Amino acid sequence: LSQSVTLGGQSLAWIAALEGDLEVLEELRALDVDVTANTIDGHTLLHAAAGEDHDHVVEALLDWGVVPVDARCQYHMEHQGLLTPLWVAASCGAHHSIQLLADAGADLRTVSARGLGAVHVA
Repeated sequence: LSQSVTLGGQSLAWIAALEGDLEVLEELRALDVDVTANTIDGHTLLHAAAGEDHDHVVEALLDWGVVPVDARCQYHMEHQGLLTPLWVAASCGAHHSIQLLADAGADLRTVSARGLGAVHVA
């Protein structure tokens, strides 16, 4: 049931990650809700949590191993590239998430189609 319930077109898991609600994510996971799903443009729960610097959610997702640390998504049209959670975190100033992702082995050299790396947008 929870897999099909959406709010504004977003899954409950996505909203929980975006809002930093680890308790809801844990409950959804216990109900076998797919926490690996991504949006139509490739955003994962890790992108959502990292962009908001919800480090406790980022850490849990990394510990669960449900989303690749270098998963790519189409972020903002002006960047025109497939961007990783690290890039998203850097562009949002999410310092705690940047450190967690780097420690988890995120590729620090990833750049957007415009040649902007995480260092450029941080």
